[in-house]
Amino acid sequence: MSTIATTTAPAATAAPADLGRRTLAALADLLVVGAMFFAFAATIGDISSNEGSFNASLSGGAALLFFTAMLAYYGVPEALTGRTLGKAVFGLRVVNIADNAPANPGQVVIRTLLRLIDALPLLYLASFVCAAASKRNARVGDLAARTAVIQPSAVTRT
Repeated sequence: MSTIATTTAPAATAAPADLGRRTLAALADLLVVGAMFFAFAATIGDISSNEGSFNASLSGGAALLFFTAMLAYYGVPEALTGRTLGKAVFGLRVVNIADNAPANPGQVVIRTLLRLIDALPLLYLASFVCAAASKRNARVGDLAARTAVIQPSAVTRT
C-alpha cells in the first residue's frame, strides 16, 4: 500500500492595520463628519459670526438627527463593505477576528455605538490610547465587538 504525503501552506491572515493608517483614516472620516455637522448647522441649526468669531451649533431634534446621521455614516458602509470612506482611502477593512470574514451586522452595531465612548473625553483620545496599547491596534469598539481593522494588502503567514 502506498501513501501520498501532502503539505498545506500556512494559513494567510491579514495584518492588523498599523496605528498610523488607522489614525489617518479616522482623520479623513472626521473631516466628512465635520462637513456633515456644518451642513446640518447651516440647514437646520444655527450658524453665526461677529467680530472675528464663528459659531455653529445644533440643539434638540437637529442634534439628535445629526448624531443619527453620524452613526449611520460609520455603520452603514461598514456593514455593507467593511469600510468607511476614510478606511477605503487608506486601504483598510473591518473584519471579524474569529475568521477574518466581514464583520456581521451585530458586530458593526456594537463598534459603531461604542464610538460615542471612544470619542470621549477629548475627541478620540481614549480610542487612540486603547489602540496604541493593543496588540492589534484595537479601539474599545473593536474589543467589544470582536472585530479588527486590517490592511488586506499586508498578509502574514501563520
